[in-house]
This record gives sequence, C-alpha cells and structure tokens, in this order.
Amino acid sequence: MRHSGWYPDRVLRLYERARYRYNDNLVHESLDSLGAEVIPLTGDLLHLTCRDFAGFQQKQLAYAAVWALERHQKGKKTSMAGIFSHTLGAFLKTLLLRGGVLDGKQGWLLAVVNAQYTFTKYTELWALSHGYSEKESS
Repeated sequence: MRHSGWYPDRVLRLYERARYRYNDNLVHESLDSLGAEVIPLTGDLLHLTCRDFAGFQQKQLAYAAVWALERHQKGKKTSMAGIFSHTLGAFLKTLLLRGGVLDGKQGWLLAVVNAQYTFTKYTELWALSHGYSEKESS
C-alpha cells in the first residue's frame, strides 16, 4: 500500500543507544533524539509486526485498552457522540484524506480496521469513565 497513511512510515529504527531514549507513552512509544542528527534511509526497511490479521487485531485490542486506561487516568472522558464522531473521522481520514481510496480494496479495508480500532479505544474510555470496566481497579 502506498497511501492510507501507512507508507512511508518514518520511524527511527537504527540508533545509538547513548544518544536516544524512549518517551513515556504506553502505546506507540517513540524515540527522542536528544539533539542527535537523524538521517533517513534511502530505501525501505521492512518491519513485519504481526504474523497474520488475527495477531494484528489482538495487538490493536491490547493497545486500545492501554490507550483508554492512560487517558482515563489523566481525567479524559468521552460520550456516545464522541465515540461515533471519532470512529467516523478515523474512517474518512484514512480513506479520503490519506488517500486510502487509491489503494483500492486494501485501502478500504484499512480504513475499516482503523475505524474499528478507534471505536474500541473510545468505547474502552467510555466504559472506564462510566464504571463499566474492571480494568480501572487492576
């Protein structure tokens, strides 16, 4: 896929440990360069994070739960309208704004998957803020 927001995914992968450190994010953590020069690779670095779609979905469910707990602990809340608007926004952003429509069926599927992930994140947050989840006590 060349569109949909997944390519190119510029992530720091090769680095000298003394010059970089990870930020404190529990989900989608990234490296802080601490002033070091970042040089992009001229080619692509293949990074397969999951063996199959089921593994990908399991990872997304885990990330969504951690994301929601992190936001809940910071006092963030959402509503049913927020769940709907963020989910629709994620779908439209992937399909239209990021050009997922140009990736054909795969782009459409990725837009649906991104919307599903967003729905799960905000539903988890809603459940935590309304006392419908046991994750808060663990």
